[in-house]
Amino acid sequence: MDKIDADYFDGNLDAAIYNQHKKGLLTNKMKLDLELERYKANSVSYPQLDNDAILNLCNLEVVYKRSSSKTKRTIVKSLFPEGFTINK
Repeated sequence: MDKIDADYFDGNLDAAIYNQHKKGLLTNKMKLDLELERYKANSVSYPQLDNDAILNLCNLEVVYKRSSSKTKRTIVKSLFPEGFTINK
């Protein structure tokens, strides 16, 4: 917007083209603002992960192998909350 304003005031754009570009930019800005608000309204906030949690996620295979059966069930349930079955 600043660029077309500068071009208009410097005489590089006539009034009709300036108004056309300005109207188009303002319309696009309004659409983007509405879309941004919609995304903000639908966004989910996630808790901040500390370094230990991130390290455990990065090394999940090792953590799983070293875990008790109860912790292994918790890990699997967090990955598959609806559960799963193994067919033979």
